[in-house]
Amino acid sequence: MDAEGRLHGCVNGWTDTPFFSDRIRPDTQFRLASLSKIVSFVGLTYEEVRGKASWLDTPLIDALGIPPPFVDSRLGSMRVRHLLNHSAGFDRFRTVDAMVERDKKPWCPYASGKLAEIQLDFPPGTTYVYANIGYCLAAVAFEKRFGTSLWTSLESNHGLSRYGIGYLEEKDSPVHYSFLRHEFYGKDFIKYFDWHALRGSMGMVGSAQGLAHFVRDHQEAVAYAINMHGDVPADCNDTKPASCYDGFLERHKIGKNLRWNQKGYLYGMSAMFITDGAGNVLIWLGSGDAADVGSTYDYIERGFGATAPVERIAGRVQPIELQSPEPRSSVLPGS
Repeated sequence: MDAEGRLHGCVNGWTDTPFFSDRIRPDTQFRLASLSKIVSFVGLTYEEVRGKASWLDTPLIDALGIPPPFVDSRLGSMRVRHLLNHSAGFDRFRTVDAMVERDKKPWCPYASGKLAEIQLDFPPGTTYVYANIGYCLAAVAFEKRFGTSLWTSLESNHGLSRYGIGYLEEKDSPVHYSFLRHEFYGKDFIKYFDWHALRGSMGMVGSAQGLAHFVRDHQEAVAYAINMHGDVPADCNDTKPASCYDGFLERHKIGKNLRWNQKGYLYGMSAMFITDGAGNVLIWLGSGDAADVGSTYDYIERGFGATAPVERIAGRVQPIELQSPEPRSSVLPGS
């Protein structure tokens, strides 16, 4: 979708067996993987962006109502905003990511008090390290602060279902995913993880078309994320992938151009959201992944700035023009 709101797209393939299943359409639902964080961020910052309530600087232990003692005294300096820009003190490369341990129920969101027993990997607000648990804890804090769940708020304030966005735990996408690159996991991998707990970080489903409209209708939240630049005082190298984050967005400099992206990955699929900060966005949803998924992200990201990005990325697939939905005059109050 360009800055003027014109929507373009390329689709290719079938939902399952070629020729014997439905063709992929612009509104076909895929697993969104970590692109779910885009939706969660919109809901989590809604009150802040609208100026209705200032809560992102609230100490997390206060937001969750967790009393001392704490195993790690640095927990007291953790703010809600640190959860949203991956600077809260969790490093999944040093400590096991509790959200995605195979066949093990995560402690978040069910026992947030366990946070008092956690040893952080670094002082909150000092560096960036991507962490899934942050968006789970932020959803718990949101519910305690506003007395309603993030998921109820996303529907009542944003009409989420109107964009064709839902939750994997309730209804999976119809797409057959490819596990040719995996020796361990197959299509049954989803039964080993708690998708209710993973709603906020990677547990949503939706179409590229629907997500593009959602982002378009919530541009102020994307701008808010970009303006979180500088939240963390430590220097970061934005020419290096996964080094710097502005809100949910990874900030990445390619040549002289800044791009902001959210990568998505689940076994058997890859996804990506990119914006230039000027209102132009690209959303890629795939039903397979490369041997080196990083090369896929790099190819799409570099193609985004090309003169004809759709044709360049999609190869021989012909672009199709997509129709915008009818004006949302009936969207629920507050949307």
